Amino acid sequence: MQIPAAQVKYKKKIGHIGDSPVWEVGTKGGFHLVMAQHSGKLETLGVGPHRAVARHLAKKNAPTMVITELSKSEHVEEQFLVGPIMDKYEDVTNRIRKNEQE
Repeated sequence: MQIPAAQVKYKKKIGHIGDSPVWEVGTKGGFHLVMAQHSGKLETLGVGPHRAVARHLAKKNAPTMVITELSKSEHVEEQFLVGPIMDKYEDVTNRIRKNEQE
């Protein structure tokens, strides 16, 4: 997925999968992505309108992911990460992942 640098609000390392770093990217429009870096390539693990949604979906797609950076003020209980919004962004995540593999 290509995001113009002018649209990136922040990018930070939030954890790892084995030796591969995991990054979180927030856009100026409020879209959040969690991506793993393998051999110089980025793999999208989760996306959403809130970092908690993106992280939750990333953990679902990469169960061995370890998050080392915590944002306490942004914490959302997992019980609230259900319903139509999660279904929508899980579908968006899956479509992005499929496009990356083609």
